[in-house]
Amino acid sequence: MTNETYLGDNLIFLISQPRAGSTLLQHILAGSPRVQSAAEPWIMLHPIHALRDDRSLTAVYDAHWAYLATQNFLAEAVPDGEAAYLDAIRAFAQVLYGRALAGTDAAYFLDKTPRYYRIIPELYQLLPRAKFVFLWRNPLAVLQSILSTWISENYWPRLAHNADDLRLAPGLMQTGIAQLGDAALVVRYEDLVTAPEATITTLCEKLDLPFAPDMLTYGERPALTGIVGDPAGIHQHSAPSAASLDKWRTLGDSRQTRHFGIAYLDDLGADTVHAMGYDYADLRATLAQMQPDAPAALVQWRTVTKPAAQWRFRERLAVERGLAVQQAGSLKGNALFVAQQAGRVIRKVVRR
Repeated sequence: MTNETYLGDNLIFLISQPRAGSTLLQHILAGSPRVQSAAEPWIMLHPIHALRDDRSLTAVYDAHWAYLATQNFLAEAVPDGEAAYLDAIRAFAQVLYGRALAGTDAAYFLDKTPRYYRIIPELYQLLPRAKFVFLWRNPLAVLQSILSTWISENYWPRLAHNADDLRLAPGLMQTGIAQLGDAALVVRYEDLVTAPEATITTLCEKLDLPFAPDMLTYGERPALTGIVGDPAGIHQHSAPSAASLDKWRTLGDSRQTRHFGIAYLDDLGADTVHAMGYDYADLRATLAQMQPDAPAALVQWRTVTKPAAQWRFRERLAVERGLAVQQAGSLKGNALFVAQQAGRVIRKVVRR
């Protein structure tokens, strides 16, 4: 390391909601000989969160007390306290990203970690010379992709795991974009797949990268390896494709997913959806006018987007009934639900 403070000159951060198409954009940009990348690093989340007293964090060593101890250490034992800690994070970033670039001809390391939406202000404070790319996608397309990719067998309570990705990420990204101003480079997924050459040419100009048409044919290059990301979906095509643009409309195929779509839009609100670049009224009206044939007992969005431990008794019963009906139909499903509840009561009596 030199004595000069590292400010991220050799970094590109790509931030989005998960399932918004960031893997596609990453593979395209990684086609430049000036860009090195690898799956999703996630490496900046831990050191930055150490300065946050976030009671939702869990760790075997007690994250809250770790925060208190760190704050005490910085206040009592380290000159310049938090400023010194930030310098340490910069040094951490310089070493790891530098090692990732070592032995390559690349000028930039592209860190594609969607959940950096949680730490945009700190990233910009720490590494203001890095380049920040924000990717938007139709929020209903993001929801549909999460449901079809991560929610197996229609087990809707798993949605709680992605509640922040759906509800918080858009607002945090908007705040970050406003904070960065002209330094925020914004791309829309729909533009990327319908006009890829024009979209990537413009983005490359802003990133100080030469554009080459073969950047778009990512399928001809070795895949970026790693355990996090979208290793399967990215290889359905070898170049940007608009084939999935209208998949969000399949939310209207059932009363349940239509309910999720409408409730999600209402959660975000018109202002947020418009700030993302989409027409709230049009999206909502499109779903609302769809009339799925098969009736179903609805599992409520407001319930399944919070942890099951927070459910009230009536909410748990409603979810169990809804899942049973959706699995077996109205008559058999309700009978299955009653049998489940009877079995639960009998087990309690036996234990006594």
